[in-house]
Amino acid sequence: MAGKHRKHPCAAYVMLFMLIGLIGWFSGQQGKTSHGMSVWVSEKVVEVVDCEAKLELHDKQFRRLVHYLDKPIRKSAHLIEYALAGGILYAIVSCYVGRGWKRIGMVIVLLAVLGGIDELHQLFVLGRDGKW
Repeated sequence: MAGKHRKHPCAAYVMLFMLIGLIGWFSGQQGKTSHGMSVWVSEKVVEVVDCEAKLELHDKQFRRLVHYLDKPIRKSAHLIEYALAGGILYAIVSCYVGRGWKRIGMVIVLLAVLGGIDELHQLFVLGRDGKW
């Protein structure tokens, strides 16, 4: 690619800032609200599985499955958020940093900074706490 000019990744910056805003909004939810959102998503997942698999779960079974899936669904949401951020950051960093491990290392550092800022933000939200 010598001699070619790389395009400025304006769309990637817009997507990154929108995603950071979304992450910040989720992190800014009070503890009970945040937990309620993840329980709601877990309930919807269990409803779909129950309907599609024709399990005909009783209320106690339904609640137990919702409780069981709550944490994995919450962690999966974090994984998806940061995977998207990593992909967007990779697109941005690739315009400035050479190939290989330097590029990947820069993305990892930037993701760690983003995660650290997110956890710091949660220290100031009622019912939430930042965790390393």
